[in-house]
Amino acid sequence: MTLTERFDTPLFASSSLARLLVMLGVFYMLLGVWCDLGHVITRHPLVAHVLARYSHIIVPFVLIGLGIYILIESGTLKLLGS
Repeated sequence: MTLTERFDTPLFASSSLARLLVMLGVFYMLLGVWCDLGHVITRHPLVAHVLARYSHIIVPFVLIGLGIYILIESGTLKLLGS
């Protein structure tokens, strides 16, 4: 298998049932870990106070920053310049 073939083949379509179940199991397990971690962090008194007071200011900057990061990493800004 060449390098090009590996990237052109869809991951889920080329996986066996056992491999697919393992990937989905790991995905959902780690998703649960992230959700639980977010819940624990936001329940901390200091963090909860800051979020309650400043979230309306913080969230737009986080989302705009995330959008800019995605545009830069995906190469979209290079396409706009040409």
